[in-house]
Amino acid sequence: MMRILSYRTILFAMSVLLLASCRSTQPPSLSVEQTAQHILEAMKGKDMETLSYLVHPNEGVRFTPSTHVSLQTDRRYPASNIARFFADTSTYTWGTEDGSGLPIEKTGEEYWNRYVWDHEYTAAPEIRWDHVQDHGSMIDNAAEVYPEARIVEYHFPGFEEQYGGMDWRSLRLMLKDVDGRWYLTGVIHDEWTP
Repeated sequence: MMRILSYRTILFAMSVLLLASCRSTQPPSLSVEQTAQHILEAMKGKDMETLSYLVHPNEGVRFTPSTHVSLQTDRRYPASNIARFFADTSTYTWGTEDGSGLPIEKTGEEYWNRYVWDHEYTAAPEIRWDHVQDHGSMIDNAAEVYPEARIVEYHFPGFEEQYGGMDWRSLRLMLKDVDGRWYLTGVIHDEWTP
């Protein structure tokens, strides 16, 4: 049976090949918006091999479970380890729970399913660049931690009317330019907390 690929799938595959071939040579001509879209598609498919080419080559990527970025407790992965993210079944501490302050102890896959891809962010109704929606009382220090980064936020204002928007969710990608190429350096999950 012949599989028909969509135009978008073909473009994505071609861009990934371009990124892979240009990782240490010429910078590709992808805009920050195109790079963010490729990162989001790779995250959706749990395609960590592709994501490894999109993660900052020197800084890696920091995973932050809530608004406030902690340099001490948030878990950071080097680009070289991202491809094995789901193969590693060890339990790690990923930071602390917003509100309770308890440590978040999960495998990579458990963390991913709860604090990275907890909703279909490719379908987020709101996308913001370099401006995040102010929510809750937690201090948002992303701009200070990532001063040279572009911030893209994929935001759901809420899912069920009965909660009046208190069930909102956001996923933020922190993107940094290195010699004309954009790389993922931070993934911040955000949601309403009491």
